[in-house]
Amino acid sequence: MRRATSKNPSFPRISKKCILTLNSYAKLNLYLEVLKKRPDKYHDLNTLFERITLCDRISLKPLEDSLIRVYCTDKQLQENPRKNLAYLSAMLLRKRFRIKNGVEIRIEKNIPVGSGMGGGSSNAATVLLGLNMLWGLGLTKYELAAIGAKIGSDVPFFIYDVPFALGKGRGERIQPLKRLSNMRLWHILVVPRL
Repeated sequence: MRRATSKNPSFPRISKKCILTLNSYAKLNLYLEVLKKRPDKYHDLNTLFERITLCDRISLKPLEDSLIRVYCTDKQLQENPRKNLAYLSAMLLRKRFRIKNGVEIRIEKNIPVGSGMGGGSSNAATVLLGLNMLWGLGLTKYELAAIGAKIGSDVPFFIYDVPFALGKGRGERIQPLKRLSNMRLWHILVVPRL
């Protein structure tokens, strides 16, 4: 697990004036059935999502200028922050609702990049949820999930913030499974460095 330190100049220390800090959880697909190919080149699927306790930390700080700045502890993601899904979700929300102010997004990565655990999608969803609060937009989870589906198929699952859910369509149609809310599973995750 990498932590932000003052020795890493590309990841400045988080200011105590940070307005909002949220956990951005990982997910596992406990079941995945890939169905027919769709006209949009995705596949229809049935999946069972589980939110797990492994998480990144996202800090959002409003800016008086109009910039969106992203800092990330993962050097690979820091190289081109404008391709980061957290940046894209902030831009999408800002354009759609004509928000003038910017935001500083800081991501402390703990979810392995490219592991299939939805780290980027979770970060995007967390930024949408956080900016909804920070910018006082008053959007429902349903509205945020519709926006999130434009960013990535897994984003709506993270918007609903439930421990278990069925995913249909390309994964963006979410049905929370409340009857499983009290179920606890333990996992061993092995992510080879390939």
